[in-house]
Amino acid sequence: MVNVSEFFSDELKYYRQSDVRELLKVTESKKVISFGGGLPDFSMFPFKEAMRVLEDSLMINFQKAMQYAPTKGISQLIDALRDLMKIELGVEGREYDDMIILTGSQQGLDLVARALINPGDIIIVEKPTYLAALNSFRPRKPMIYGVSQDSDGMKTNELEILLRELNSQGKRVKFLYTVPSNHNPAGTTLSEERRKHLYELSTQYDFLIFEDDPYNLIMFEDKPVKPIKSLDQSGRVIYMSTLSKILSPGLRIGWIMADKRLVEAIELIKQVADLHTSTLSQFIAIEWIKRKIYKDFLSSSIPVYRKKRDTMLAMLEENFSSEGSWTKPKGGLFLLLTLNGQVNTRDLLKVAMKRGVVFVPGEAFYHDGSGKNTMRLNFSYPTEKEIVTGMRILKEAYLEFIHSGFTH
Repeated sequence: MVNVSEFFSDELKYYRQSDVRELLKVTESKKVISFGGGLPDFSMFPFKEAMRVLEDSLMINFQKAMQYAPTKGISQLIDALRDLMKIELGVEGREYDDMIILTGSQQGLDLVARALINPGDIIIVEKPTYLAALNSFRPRKPMIYGVSQDSDGMKTNELEILLRELNSQGKRVKFLYTVPSNHNPAGTTLSEERRKHLYELSTQYDFLIFEDDPYNLIMFEDKPVKPIKSLDQSGRVIYMSTLSKILSPGLRIGWIMADKRLVEAIELIKQVADLHTSTLSQFIAIEWIKRKIYKDFLSSSIPVYRKKRDTMLAMLEENFSSEGSWTKPKGGLFLLLTLNGQVNTRDLLKVAMKRGVVFVPGEAFYHDGSGKNTMRLNFSYPTEKEIVTGMRILKEAYLEFIHSGFTH
């Protein structure tokens, strides 16, 4: 039998299994209470209306939907997404901007990494940051620096100190990656003041901002915060979002709005990667956006998510008030729990799984391997009853873990 691994490329060693994808395998195979995934709750999705829209539209466009499409995306979808950004987020593309449709925002992470990162390039991320971004960036061998967060998101004063230090050493930052609204995994939202400060720093120190914005429309109390892209005067901000959280992850539709020259570069790479995003998915997305299916879904799901968040916060207060601290998200799907002391949540997960509860260990979200005492908790997918039961089970697992002496 041939040892195929002898033929693997050197690049392969930089790819890592996603903790979230591995947990999804577990939750599919057995009955568990999952705080692990980032799944929307589709119990409120307007299925009947969505199906009626599809029946009406696909009868007209079915032949087109079964054909190849331009790599950049179907023009009607690009126009629909431009309108969505203008109406919902107050962002209008400028004369230097263009847009490209992605096979999910995950592809956008990969394509931007391929277009921009050379080995040794400096990029900056938040601590913690989205783990799929790290997994996309690492194979390109950059030098990754991190900036910590508080309740108002990334500490831009800390960022300024880092930039000044790097500049004094003659080092230039290629780009900063950020999830500024309802952060994954931290649940934080970057304040408007800090958004302005971040953009000013990008101009002063001449780096790009890669803004990943999938959760901005899932706000519980406030209106969506204007993206950093709304401040962009020179094509410095790469804006990316997705329909996965506001319509369906199964569509695999995301998009990037950025400088035309970068979009052209991404288009070249995408031609090689997958030729184009599913034509059928694009036609479905066009109709669902035009008929405001996403607004129906958000208007019904946001009150439910808000209640689930409140339930999880109450259960954290009941069970972990002396054991740790946690973020209090204004929207989105996640919060971050930080346990006191030297608790390793990757080891704690093994105990919790035996009791039927899963979460994502926080270490996966830190570029430097720190955050071992943190965990990401999802509140959008489990029911309120599961949140109550699951948090109590998690406390029991924590006590068992502590009493077993498995901290280090």
